[in-house]
Amino acid sequence: MEPGQTEQQEWTSVDNTVSGAIDVYIPAPIADQVVVAADPATESAAQRALHSLRGHAGLLPLAPSLLRSEGIASSRIEGEVASTRRVFENDYATESVADRQAERIVSSIRVMREVVTGAEHGVTTEDFDRWHALLFVGTPRQFEPGHLRTTQNWIGGRPDRPFEAEFIPPPESLVPAAMHDLAEFVNRVDVAPVTQAAIAHAHFETIHPYPDGNGRVGRALIYRSWAYRGLVADIAPPISQILVERRDDYVASLTAYRHGDIDAWLGFFSDAVESAVSYTLSLGRALATLNAQWTDRLTGSHADALARRIVTDIPAHPIQAASDVAQRHEVTERAARAALEDLAERGIMAHRPLRKAKRGRPAKVYEATELFDLLDRRPQDLA
Repeated sequence: MEPGQTEQQEWTSVDNTVSGAIDVYIPAPIADQVVVAADPATESAAQRALHSLRGHAGLLPLAPSLLRSEGIASSRIEGEVASTRRVFENDYATESVADRQAERIVSSIRVMREVVTGAEHGVTTEDFDRWHALLFVGTPRQFEPGHLRTTQNWIGGRPDRPFEAEFIPPPESLVPAAMHDLAEFVNRVDVAPVTQAAIAHAHFETIHPYPDGNGRVGRALIYRSWAYRGLVADIAPPISQILVERRDDYVASLTAYRHGDIDAWLGFFSDAVESAVSYTLSLGRALATLNAQWTDRLTGSHADALARRIVTDIPAHPIQAASDVAQRHEVTERAARAALEDLAERGIMAHRPLRKAKRGRPAKVYEATELFDLLDRRPQDLA
């Protein structure tokens, strides 16, 4: 595969007070390049790992939480950190919870939900813009979300000049064509799918098409690529949980890609995929253990079967109010509240107010704190 190249260009600040020569990266078009997996055995192993999750009965209840976990971890890579509980509460009641940090992370979760829908149609440049706009809903910015950058940007160094930057992406004039080229590459079906997702992500980050949010949109693109090729359907392993733990290697491998060492990046990415699948399977086993503990606590419960049905719902709905249960199971709120109280008495749910609630009396909900604790655990702690 042909790599890009560095080209020296003149840069001048907006106010014309600073100027000088900079080395910008000019990516090679990839839509029509011949692309082969660096190691067919590694590619096959990563594909098998992803296929092992499809329809996995023990993981299906966790599927919504896995998407949230990917959004949370992808945001952590960018320095946005909040506990799983805070993020889930904001996702559950965005209009009622005033938590700006969690809301920014929830935006990443919304993008994840968006990218895995409509994947049968491939991807367009308009999709990229829509995902980017969705990432910044309700967030004040000095730029217009959903639009490609119109100025030169860079990574590292000083914020006001690029001379000490770690990496300088292509000039803004080349970005629209580069994004069309990338979309065409993602829609190919003749490239090994794990390799394709790896290159699509690395190339997106290399183009760096937006003023901000490139990392989160670029990692979401991995899932759209997988979904389009049929590798991800119901269960999406949170690869960012691995990337955030190996951040230095992640950045170094992306840098290697830009310098033409594509095999180094593909090797790192394939290993991260397998690790993400292992982490997901470990979560499934830990959830099974937790479910067994909940079942033991329900032994001898005088509540009707509703309490047991609520427990079955917990992985997909770790925060519930009586009104939610009443609607979901077609029972009265009184019956729902009684069942939830029974679960709270047995330590399965905790009845507590939403944190950082907006003005007024905070709404009280029932939360599965043990599940939050499980999702907060690092991959190596679950191995």
